[in-house]
Amino acid sequence: MSGDYSRIRFQPGKHYQGVLRQQGRVELDADCNEYVDQQDRRLRTESLDVVGRCGVSSATPGAFQVQNLAGQLAVGPGRIYVDGYAAENHGADLQFNPVLEEQYGTSFLAVAAFPTGRSLVYLDVWRREVTHLQDPELIEPALNVDTTTRYQTAWQVRVMSLAATAPVTCQTPLADVPGWLARHSPSTARLTTTTVATAPESDPCLVAPTGGYRSLENYLYRVEVHQVTGAEARLKWSRENAHVASTVLKIEHAGTTTTLQIDTLGRDEILSIKDGGWVEILADRDEFAGGAGMIRQVTVNSDTNQLIVTPPLDSALFPGGPVDAAQHVRVVRWDQAGSGLTIDGLVKVTEGEPSFVLEHGIQATLDGLNGARVGDYWCFAARAAGSAIEQLEQAPPRGVHHHFCALAIVEADGTIRDCRPRFTALTQLGPSGLEAGVHVQSVKLVSGGPLENDNSVPVNKFAGGLVIACDAAIERDTVRNRPTCVVMLDLPYPLTESDTKLWEATLIGYQQIRLAADTDTNSKQITWSPTKEAQTWLTDHLFTVMAKQRAGDRVLAHLVLLGNFVWQAGNPEVWVDGDLFGMRAKAGEAFPTIGRWPSGDSRRGGDLHMWFWLTPPVVSPPPDTGTVTIKPDEAELAVNEQQEFLVSAEGADAATIKVSLEPSPGLGTLTLVKESKGLWTYSYRAPIKIEKPTTESIVAINLKAPKAPPAKAEVSLIFPRRQPPKSPAAAKKSASSPKAPARRKPK
Repeated sequence: MSGDYSRIRFQPGKHYQGVLRQQGRVELDADCNEYVDQQDRRLRTESLDVVGRCGVSSATPGAFQVQNLAGQLAVGPGRIYVDGYAAENHGADLQFNPVLEEQYGTSFLAVAAFPTGRSLVYLDVWRREVTHLQDPELIEPALNVDTTTRYQTAWQVRVMSLAATAPVTCQTPLADVPGWLARHSPSTARLTTTTVATAPESDPCLVAPTGGYRSLENYLYRVEVHQVTGAEARLKWSRENAHVASTVLKIEHAGTTTTLQIDTLGRDEILSIKDGGWVEILADRDEFAGGAGMIRQVTVNSDTNQLIVTPPLDSALFPGGPVDAAQHVRVVRWDQAGSGLTIDGLVKVTEGEPSFVLEHGIQATLDGLNGARVGDYWCFAARAAGSAIEQLEQAPPRGVHHHFCALAIVEADGTIRDCRPRFTALTQLGPSGLEAGVHVQSVKLVSGGPLENDNSVPVNKFAGGLVIACDAAIERDTVRNRPTCVVMLDLPYPLTESDTKLWEATLIGYQQIRLAADTDTNSKQITWSPTKEAQTWLTDHLFTVMAKQRAGDRVLAHLVLLGNFVWQAGNPEVWVDGDLFGMRAKAGEAFPTIGRWPSGDSRRGGDLHMWFWLTPPVVSPPPDTGTVTIKPDEAELAVNEQQEFLVSAEGADAATIKVSLEPSPGLGTLTLVKESKGLWTYSYRAPIKIEKPTTESIVAINLKAPKAPPAKAEVSLIFPRRQPPKSPAAAKKSASSPKAPARRKPK
């Protein structure tokens, strides 16, 4: 249905942002309606930019999820965004929703019979104009007049049969589904409106004697496609935007006629249904089916508000008796007239004769008939002042535009494959803008140290296993001894003497093996541990055989975590977003290509895949710990007091210093002052990296426990030896004359 409007002004190409009223001016409906259209487009474009063409929010993850409910096709409550329109299913079993402050469904809503063969289930969304004929509550009882109309986001779940062998999956674009374009391609119809140009009169009450728009009235014309058959279309038009309409209260069939009892013939003599005129009888079912109503010429009985139509209506579609108010059966006046109409009261246009005359010197031409759709309509204003009309030039239809989103594919055996695209609500995104998923923070060797992409690792260190650190707890059943976390090796082929002789080549490629391992998770950590047999093979046999066969001195290894099948503990809707992206280890150097942590690409789920190189085992000599002196070796500190400890190390050419703090870490912080590097601060029990050996350092403790009593704090440091020990003479000299460190007060 359409409303009583003076004209439609909105033009997106003008980029208007809003409408401003001026004092002392006449208020026009067109200005207010233009502002509504501006805001509607603003919201739709924003939704498209943020959500994309189609998506279900994580706020209502079950929205429009397809389910077989006792033989009925049912969809879950919630919202889905389709081309910027928010289609909402309020579902069944309504209960008060305190978030939205409204009644909202808590269970699935049955919408159709469940398909019996392989089918595509999809959502059809469009913008619908609603008047008081479809919603009587738009009439204010105190005034007994309809003051406004409404825009409604209408939707329907539709089913399209698929051939059993049709290569259609959830990833198939709808345009590539066999038969889709024949049913749902956008309209190609284009309308052009013209008149004979004339010079405008200065007196608005005078009409030019020839040409131009020849009427004293101002109208908003509407041209609408009623029927399409090949390259032929049949049209209807109205000079009042087809808003002259009435509700059908009762239907009586009698022989060759049908009598319609209607609510009103019209507002006045001009805006009323005329004797001998043409009307369309339709109900909501016609509109939601994408069709049109029945066109009939009427005989009017103005005393009883009855319309007599010939030929009679189909009694199966319009049964006799009082009309069910929920069907919203109505009659709409159309204004086409004259001898040029078809027998059913419509204007016929073809590719050979696409032009037709409406009235008062207005001519329209409809091109692109092969792709026209039932319900396509255009509006243009005509004004007596200036004898002009709003000229359209190859204008696309103003409506009705349908938008689609695949919901599911139902297989022949009844299996439902969910096709709904989903997105994460903005407030559920991580601090770096990452999607609400589980992200891999790092991968470490159990033997110590990080595992970086494209780096070399001694096989004996790798054989101890790997630890994958995540930023959320992992569901144990998705990892524990399942093939979701694997390490694979690319072994050179041929590797044995017999294969080398067979193929007469030393290297023709690589064969991949998956290492036997145990996998498990402990909260936020995933552990991968090779079996005892695999450890022995790695450390004792792999490189021994490769050296014997002269097959190289390193093996390419791959770590793969199937993030699409591993999810957060207690939350199966949040998967591991493991996509890892490479970067240069150092600026200006192409290799190695290390990974950029944490993982993730702001999409739902993703596999972690990184590679590294295994090298022959490295055997280190037993560490020889140097002598460490800490003064004082014990201190009693009050709250917020600070104590410096002088640490002296003899014979400790160390690259790593392990630091531990007692009592528990909750009492304070540990700082290490190094003369050449300034002040460094570290977490408890974490390794402290020092680029060059040092023999003296200063350690400071600052307790931060507002309610804690004075506590004793002890500091212990271990300096593992990395270089041969000094000679006894050098050690004696160093011990007899230690160099005092330059003291700096920690920041």
